[in-house]
Amino acid sequence: MGKEPVCDGKKLEEIGMSVEPVIKSFGTVKRNRLRYWVLKFLSRHQGERYSAVVLDEFKRKYRIVLSIIFKPGEEILVEVNKVDPWEDSIELAYVGEMNDGI
Repeated sequence: MGKEPVCDGKKLEEIGMSVEPVIKSFGTVKRNRLRYWVLKFLSRHQGERYSAVVLDEFKRKYRIVLSIIFKPGEEILVEVNKVDPWEDSIELAYVGEMNDGI
């Protein structure tokens, strides 16, 4: 019926502050796990070509999405050159535009 709260506002704030890093850590683990398995898949398909969508450009580097996952935007052709899931790295080479007849 008229029970008092187990914790006051200050205690709840302390609990929230102590739990927040753990929650962020779980999010990081989830992203890294997904990235690892994508890289693992690509490491078994080195030398194969996939269409990709260019999302952003960063000083001679590009963020792309492989069209085997999505198909919006500009499509390009890339070749998987080197993948190391343990080092969290991937090297793709630009091969050409999709409409170049490649």
